[in-house]
Amino acid sequence: MNASSVERAVYFLGNDRVLNFGIAAFESFRRTNPDLPAYLLPFNDDLARTRELCARYRIQIVEDPSLKILHETAEEFWDEKHRDHAMLKKFYAFFGPAKLFLYTDCDVLFLEDLHPLFDKFDRAGLQFLSFDSCLEYVYKAGAFRDELVSSGVTRGFNAGVFLARNASTTLPEVQAFFKTHKAIRREFHDTRDQAMLNYFVDFHRWKHLNFAELDPAYCETNNGRFCPVVHKGDAWVLDDKFSRYHGKRFCILHWNGIKLPGVLPNHLLYRRDRHRPESFSTRVSLDWQNLWKGRAALSQRVSDYVGIQWQRVAKRFKR
Repeated sequence: MNASSVERAVYFLGNDRVLNFGIAAFESFRRTNPDLPAYLLPFNDDLARTRELCARYRIQIVEDPSLKILHETAEEFWDEKHRDHAMLKKFYAFFGPAKLFLYTDCDVLFLEDLHPLFDKFDRAGLQFLSFDSCLEYVYKAGAFRDELVSSGVTRGFNAGVFLARNASTTLPEVQAFFKTHKAIRREFHDTRDQAMLNYFVDFHRWKHLNFAELDPAYCETNNGRFCPVVHKGDAWVLDDKFSRYHGKRFCILHWNGIKLPGVLPNHLLYRRDRHRPESFSTRVSLDWQNLWKGRAALSQRVSDYVGIQWQRVAKRFKR
């Protein structure tokens, strides 16, 4: 493990399996943050093409024995061996080289320079900043969750994107914590890392806000399903008058839980950064794969769009 040597940085977690998302994430990251240090936490050894991308986009691949220990910590916590437990490697960022860090999965797009975000976080003296709430996918419904909510302890955040400080914990502390808190597993929604990170943050009562609480100009969710996100002035905002998030800014767009190939919400933003480094023939091939695989989803989106437009027309006639 490294002593802190970088003021601020971004950590990705990925491998070749998520390469289509990864290319778009890396391309958008370097377009908006050309000089910010970045690291990749390898999900596993499937990294042949990922290594090429990391070299192209100046992203350093972390090779540290603590990554294997974190994977094993999750396996021991759940009493099972499973590839998904490698997601706990994101805890490395809490004792990695960056004093302030943004962690993100690869299914994201960066829409803004991150330095103003880091500045706001640092000035507020926070330990943790989340970007989306998904309480029902963290803790099971019941008395335990109700108590955490009523006491203001939990926000039930999505663990795919967050901002935090290092030196908040250590590897031995993480190991000891999950070794001695196995009983809490029955309260978790599933066996993924999301509930583990939420409970760790909640238990230690870290000073934690949602990004919209830190800056109300921003949307309280970064979910890529909200669309269309469009460029207005100097910001990317949601342009949907039927949404309570209308006009709110987006800093990072996160397609949490959506698989590729398929037709994505805000797919034009994805195509812009996914296709930029590709040849014309590869672009056409990728578009065809996504269109064919996502034809059912596309039909539903067209139907939804027609319905929304009809509501708008009907509303005008009522006035």
